[in-house]
Amino acid sequence: MSRQLLAMKHFLLVSLVWGAGLVGCQVPVLVANPFEGKVEIFEWGLFQVVGPVEVESDAEKVAGEVNIIDDVRLVRRTTSVSMQMGTTFGIRYRLVPNDGKDYEIGVRIVFPDGGLTNPETGKLQLSSFSSFVLNTEDADFDVYTFDHAWEMRPGEWTFQLLVDGRVAAAKTFVVR
Repeated sequence: MSRQLLAMKHFLLVSLVWGAGLVGCQVPVLVANPFEGKVEIFEWGLFQVVGPVEVESDAEKVAGEVNIIDDVRLVRRTTSVSMQMGTTFGIRYRLVPNDGKDYEIGVRIVFPDGGLTNPETGKLQLSSFSSFVLNTEDADFDVYTFDHAWEMRPGEWTFQLLVDGRVAAAKTFVVR
């Protein structure tokens, strides 16, 4: 599975000085700016990875790992995806209007009915979720790469972008 950013790398850690027995604890805190604009998906389809791919362990993901990718290049705009090893598909998006502020964004990939099951671990996952901070001056992307044969599930794969816990934009791909 491919993901260009690790969610925790974008969290801000703060030390709480008092309250609720958490004195001195480090906890993740997300940027609190309420976003009043919209999320725009401006590219979607098949992508090519640009630059190196770093693989990191991630117990939350069904594959047990995540690919860290610096950038992607759109190869073809489509919502139809072939089940072929190495195929990378997804979305590129931005927040509008550009006010120069940071906002919390969630990205959920909803897998086809029945989800994905890793045959090595038996782990089943119906969707994948990451949360991070995005500045309105930046565009970002989220892609999925078929790295394992068991990931190539036919059906609808939906990329959802969430703001304040609600789906602000989505794009569905049909994998055949």
